[in-house]
Amino acid sequence: AVGRFRLSSTASPKSSMVGDPITIKITVKGTGNFDRVSSPVLSSIEGWKTYAPVASFEPADSAGYKGEKQFEQAIIPLDASIKRIPALTFSYFDIGTEKYVTLRTSPISVNITSASYQAKASSLSNHSAQSESLSGSPDSSGPIKKTGGLAPIHVDMGPVMTSLRPILNKPWFIGAQGISMGVLFVGLFLGRRNRRLSNDPTVLKKKEVKQKVSRWVKEMNRAVAGHDVPVFFNACRSAAQERLGEIWSLPPETITLADVKERLPQSAGIKHVFETADAVAYSGRSFSQDELRQCRDLVIKELKNLEK
Repeated sequence: AVGRFRLSSTASPKSSMVGDPITIKITVKGTGNFDRVSSPVLSSIEGWKTYAPVASFEPADSAGYKGEKQFEQAIIPLDASIKRIPALTFSYFDIGTEKYVTLRTSPISVNITSASYQAKASSLSNHSAQSESLSGSPDSSGPIKKTGGLAPIHVDMGPVMTSLRPILNKPWFIGAQGISMGVLFVGLFLGRRNRRLSNDPTVLKKKEVKQKVSRWVKEMNRAVAGHDVPVFFNACRSAAQERLGEIWSLPPETITLADVKERLPQSAGIKHVFETADAVAYSGRSFSQDELRQCRDLVIKELKNLEK
């Protein structure tokens, strides 16, 4: 990235257990080419499991050259001895000093406890509550009140069993057990499948890309409503870069018009989006709102085609 930036970070929650996620919120503010600003990285990941961050950008001008970019990253502590989240670092080229600058946040103190410690504390709490309940109950060893006399003779026969066939052998009982077992196995299968998918890097990546593309489409809609041509085409190109980056396994910000021409067929509509975005960036060409809507519909259609 090129420009002038400031870096800050927060974490929540600061008290957690081993295996529970903590969310780091990172903010990069300033001026520069924010489309090239990538997520700051932890100076050390020892004792942590990290996940890919999710980025969002809030421009402060129509060109998107000034504003703030936020990243949310989930990290999981693997050891109760961890006392702080390591510092985050971010490097960029300062246009004022014409030198590379590395920004660094302060480490964030956290309190991590082990799962066994929490379970023991919960057990002690429950035991104390049960003791208090028993101490407040009446003494069961006290004298039994006499009823004074024998029970009267029953003259009615009462309910009569018409069959001595055990309930275990009745068809409806057997069927009910079969249904219960079927529901149990289906639940186990779906639970295992969902756990496997939730930890699948491919599924997580697709979900992340889908969220980013959705945000860029919303940015397109806002730009159309505000008739902001530069912001609109920047959002179009960013959405296409996210989708193509997923397909080609490339960093989205590195994908250019040359890559699109080389990898996609001549008839690909997404190529027109990159060409128009470059033309707007260099020539300042104007478009009507109707033209922007048509281009937005084309981009959404092409993004869906690339998703198949």
